[in-house]
Amino acid sequence: MPGFSPAGPILNIGRPFGQVRADSIGAVLMDVRVDGVKLSEAGTMLKYKLDTTPDEEAAVVSDYPPKRPVQLFDLAPGPHKLTAWLELDGRRVENGGVTRVEREFTVLP
Repeated sequence: MPGFSPAGPILNIGRPFGQVRADSIGAVLMDVRVDGVKLSEAGTMLKYKLDTTPDEEAAVVSDYPPKRPVQLFDLAPGPHKLTAWLELDGRRVENGGVTRVEREFTVLP
């Protein structure tokens, strides 16, 4: 399953699965440890983007680990793809071979 590895989940994207309504979409992002060190204590940034947005324009979750779900608002009805990853010092963090997580979902009208 994308996003999970023997080392545990790199990111847990909670809501964007299958058929969901626009007002109920949110992404819950779990705390992640590498070699016992919390990535949030090591200057890690969590980035995410929707659909075909270039990686360079990805949004950054500045408060990591988040204290509340990251909410996605005003999405057009139809299929979407959420991509998320962790970066440390400008490089993607690998966790059990996973460097990014993708989830597809559909916003109902």
